[in-house]
Amino acid sequence: LADDVSAKPTQLKNTRPAGSSPIQGYWTKRRGLTVAGELHSKSGEHRDVEEAFAEHIKSVGAGTQENFLWKEDTKPGTQFNQLNEGDSSTSEKPAHLALSNIDRIKHYYPILKEELSKTIEIGKEKVKPKDGSGLATIMVTANALITAIKKMRENLEEAKITFKAGSNEDKIISKWNDEEKLWLIYITQEMGAHGYLSKDEKDKILGNDHFLEDLKRINDVASSSLDIPKGREISHNFIRSAAMHELANEKKNVQGIWLIGQYHVQEIQEHLRNEMEYDLVPMYEFNHDIREFMRLEEVKVRGALSDAEEMNYLEEGKLSIKSINDRTGEISITARQIKSSIKYFMGLNTKPDKEKFAAENISGIEFHAQRLIESLYILGNIKENDLARIDFSDRLPGVPGVNKEIEKMITKINNALDFLISLFPMYLKSRTKREKYLSLMVKGIAVNRKYKQAEKLEKLTSIAK
Repeated sequence: LADDVSAKPTQLKNTRPAGSSPIQGYWTKRRGLTVAGELHSKSGEHRDVEEAFAEHIKSVGAGTQENFLWKEDTKPGTQFNQLNEGDSSTSEKPAHLALSNIDRIKHYYPILKEELSKTIEIGKEKVKPKDGSGLATIMVTANALITAIKKMRENLEEAKITFKAGSNEDKIISKWNDEEKLWLIYITQEMGAHGYLSKDEKDKILGNDHFLEDLKRINDVASSSLDIPKGREISHNFIRSAAMHELANEKKNVQGIWLIGQYHVQEIQEHLRNEMEYDLVPMYEFNHDIREFMRLEEVKVRGALSDAEEMNYLEEGKLSIKSINDRTGEISITARQIKSSIKYFMGLNTKPDKEKFAAENISGIEFHAQRLIESLYILGNIKENDLARIDFSDRLPGVPGVNKEIEKMITKINNALDFLISLFPMYLKSRTKREKYLSLMVKGIAVNRKYKQAEKLEKLTSIAK
């Protein structure tokens, strides 16, 4: 079996190993509430198709209900005439959002500084990232910080947390909204347009040693005024993920689809999967449903057209123009899931065997192993069917061969982990060698090099956001 683990990888199939959904190949269930993952910046581009799909799949037996799709900030079940009713339609508490944005700033700022420190000089006045992964990371983190700084201030005010005029905390927030935000906007614009920025602007960020200290002051004052839920230490998003999960359980019988960020879906799967009373559909499965719905609608519409009408239909774009075949975001979120699962196994691998394979850990091992296999199939499918069509020239200026680089990374990850495709079923079928197979799985997955491969792929494709 040891030879099996290191054997030459098998060719990955184009289809996922899981079973199919009972409704025309859709993963989304017809009854009750479906919570589906999205990338907020991408999903809006085809929101009208999502709304049509939600009504198509959820409207049977729904009576006079008019609205079947809700964005993350809206409570499931809210109808069109209730959308401006404040707390009755808003899904999240300002205090949770404020804490999350403080934690987002704490998470992203060190990443930005680290990537800026790796840039290389072009002449005496400019610097550029070492590669496409570095460029994507700088642009994404700078953008995330701009949004988090703006939202944090708004959320603190909405949560009625104020700082005394002229206090250190008040001055810090004012400075962030003026100076720091302008630097971050400049970095994003320069990187997005040219792929480089001035050395002076880089030095301003790297030379600011007080930023995280200032953030701690803001956090200390805000935290002292709030009742902080458990789980904040898990991630910068977990308080919100847990609150969304609780709301979804409460609204489980609502007919419709609630779109939340895919990272929240991932955290619910990892930490709360045994408590779900609703239908949870990850982004790649929901996007599959949207593509399938679009395909069936086009077949239906075009089948009723004359040749001349069909030509006009295609020239005008219609449903075709709403295509979501740019699957960069799906690569990024799949890489992040792989990274998270490898990290789980790396943590597990530090424990003694008796503790490692204790009954309470088996569920987690099986979940993460199965998700890794699923992720390999998703990446393999995208590589073979869609990757070559994605245009990165406007998102990563000055970085040639991005598609080929992503293809190489996917191949490396598949080769590193596809032993699971044969080993995991052997584990499930065995009655006498389960611990042996578990040990092989943990040791084969818990490798820092494999974690770094997934991390690099996530960074390079994060520009989809």
